[in-house]
Amino acid sequence: MAAVFTSSKLMAMYKEHIKGHMALNGGALLSRSAPGFGIVINPGYTLGLELQEYGIERIVEKFVVGK
Repeated sequence: MAAVFTSSKLMAMYKEHIKGHMALNGGALLSRSAPGFGIVINPGYTLGLELQEYGIERIVEKFVVGK
């Protein structure tokens, strides 16, 4: 799983573990996700989401334009 945050402020909880970051829109993030990996959105916070690899593939197929 890869950690993804909806705001750079939310990364503060993990600042000692983060070596760098970049901003991407959701479609770009999902379509560029490495095979075999899922995504955890806002890990450690109440409002978050886990997407497994198969879920990411389906979202990209159905909703990402120009993948």
